[in-house]
Amino acid sequence: MPRKTMRPITLSRVIKICSIALNRGKIDTDIITKELKISYRRAKNLLLELERMKLLCKLNQRYIPNRNTYEFLENIKEKIWRNIHLYFYENYVFYRKFVQILEKHKYDEKGLNSKEIIKEAKSMNLNLNIVAVEVLTDWCIRLSVIQRNLYNGNIYLLNTQVPSCSIFIGILLKCYDRLSLGKRISKIYVEIPKLREEVCEIAKIKRCIFNEMLKKIYQENIGRVELSGAPLISLASRSPLYQKKMIILTSSSNEIYPKFFSEKRREGLKINRKIYYYIAIHDKRLRCPRN
Repeated sequence: MPRKTMRPITLSRVIKICSIALNRGKIDTDIITKELKISYRRAKNLLLELERMKLLCKLNQRYIPNRNTYEFLENIKEKIWRNIHLYFYENYVFYRKFVQILEKHKYDEKGLNSKEIIKEAKSMNLNLNIVAVEVLTDWCIRLSVIQRNLYNGNIYLLNTQVPSCSIFIGILLKCYDRLSLGKRISKIYVEIPKLREEVCEIAKIKRCIFNEMLKKIYQENIGRVELSGAPLISLASRSPLYQKKMIILTSSSNEIYPKFFSEKRREGLKINRKIYYYIAIHDKRLRCPRN
């Protein structure tokens, strides 16, 4: 009977095993055990999972690459992440259903946390645990398919369309008002990193899109919108580290060695070499930038 649970595997190891297979022509558990310096049992599980992804074919006790393996690695080399996403969506049931769960909530104001994803997966007869959810989340973040709110941990599918300026302003003001409410009195200044996470989760947009749209709105509404800088130390306990997950590729002996980095830095809003960390909106009648 086919296994109903996912064998957690990082995207880095998927790439590495495919590269080894394509370079050598045939691989087995012993080769992967040696190359990745892992246990025999772990190597066996990884190969079985790549077979399930249709990236390897089993022949006797060995695994051979196929057309999918070649095209997969070509897309990796060219950094065509959209094609990688589409491949997994079409050929890997755990990836597809994970994305489908988030697709069902693409019009919700909030994203989903890991427990909510696991609960919905069960209703789809999909067995996911917290490790599998974290692995799939990491895959999708690196492929620019989803994003995670750095404050509450909610996960959401990114919108492929940029919202209009008027819609963006409406969400911006809604989030600003919510964040500016103190215990007794309204605060004027709101932290840009926190505002960014709130707006991005509702609008389902990338952080870079938020930055560009806010920058243009500020430049069109000087006087109505005020930006302020702040010493980094003052943000230490308030703003999370923005993690930009990157895939760096190197090659040796015709094999690809992917290195996955998480660039950690506090990100304000950069305009003309100056970085701002706080925003105050003095007049809610904001104008959209002229084309």
